[in-house]
Amino acid sequence: PTAAGKVDAVTCCVHGDSLLVYGGYAHDRVWHLDVPSATWTEQLTRGAVPPARVHHAAVAYNGFMIVTGGELLTPPPGQGH
Repeated sequence: PTAAGKVDAVTCCVHGDSLLVYGGYAHDRVWHLDVPSATWTEQLTRGAVPPARVHHAAVAYNGFMIVTGGELLTPPPGQGH
């Protein structure tokens, strides 16, 4: 994918000239929008990615995106993400 797709119920954080988008109905992926070039890329992450969630809060701090709260998004039986 080259864009974040459906981004309902996500968290967005500003990080320098970028916007980080996480969760919502885009599942457990982190998307990076380079604002000057208007280019979306899927952000590589380190460590355990929290389960997909909606209606949560997050902040970008010291090179990390800290996520809290919200509701877990459970895929339908037999359909991973």
